[in-house]
Amino acid sequence: SLTLIRERAKLKGEVLRALGGVKASASLLGVPLGHNSSFLQGPAFAPPRIREAIWCGSTNSSTEEG
Repeated sequence: SLTLIRERAKLKGEVLRALGGVKASASLLGVPLGHNSSFLQGPAFAPPRIREAIWCGSTNSSTEEG
């Protein structure tokens, strides 16, 4: 659910700030706009699925530079 994902993101951010390693964080704004599509309306459902994938245990928030 979206509430659980939001809480996990908040907790992860608090942990990173407590460790002193956060200068910036990424955000994803999802606006479900599939009603103007002339073919499929699937994009309207993508933002929650993207949020779920971002915080999946098999991903990380690191880059090559740390």
